[in-house]
Amino acid sequence: MRRISRTDHIGAYSHTVHGTGCRFVSDNGTEVDVDFAADGSEVFDLWRLRRYGLGRFLRIISLTR
Repeated sequence: MRRISRTDHIGAYSHTVHGTGCRFVSDNGTEVDVDFAADGSEVFDLWRLRRYGLGRFLRIISLTR
């Protein structure tokens, strides 16, 4: 298993390790938050996917006005 610092930048993304996961934010503000299960697999739950989808939708709407 590779260890990363709790807060850092990787390319165009900053990341913050929290609880059981990690939040990534791109230079343009796009956020991806992922948790990790006990077996190491990634977990995307409905709340996070909904939040991401609504954020993208609102960003598109604001660009078309």
